[in-house]
Amino acid sequence: MLVKDIAAQAAFLLGKEELFRYLKDVFDAENDISEGGMPEENGENAENTENAETDVEEKELAKEADILLRCYNIVENEVALDYLPLTAEETVTCDTGALPYTAFLRTPVTILSVTDEYGNKLPYTIFPEYLRTRAGTSVVTYAYSPESKRLCDESEYAARVPERLLAYGVACEYCLISGLYDEAVVWDKKYKDALLCAHTASRPRVIRSRRWV
Repeated sequence: MLVKDIAAQAAFLLGKEELFRYLKDVFDAENDISEGGMPEENGENAENTENAETDVEEKELAKEADILLRCYNIVENEVALDYLPLTAEETVTCDTGALPYTAFLRTPVTILSVTDEYGNKLPYTIFPEYLRTRAGTSVVTYAYSPESKRLCDESEYAARVPERLLAYGVACEYCLISGLYDEAVVWDKKYKDALLCAHTASRPRVIRSRRWV
């Protein structure tokens, strides 16, 4: 599921129909143009005023979409750190045994385990900038914080939680930013209830990859 679809769902929940349509349609229109299709220029002078009004409306909708995107990034990060951790597993080969966190595909926030290639646990020590274990090949499992997304990006929780769960969280954050505190309480309740259901049914997501340092 794409971030823009979650944002569109949040816009729908908030009763913002124009913003919902904008999020659902604008990227398809942009893709058509990027593939070589250009709008025809018929009656250019007569259409200038209408086009100018449309541009103003789209700029306002784009601003609203950007607010929903910021809300989404807040929610995804909160879910990952506090409720449904995102985990990755990487096989790393290092001659010194000192594995800098920058060597991993994602920045670890919690080291969950370090094993050898056969699944045997290895001792390790955590330092501020690196992880130290034995020299050679190690398999490191860790939890990570998701990177900020764009509207066209895939959600980290695609196929793991319902789109509506994240949309509830986005709607809540939007209401908080807008000073709509009574509405925020309603969406927060729905969001937390959905999280509770997802938490009981969820298993950690593990992404496996091989790295050499």
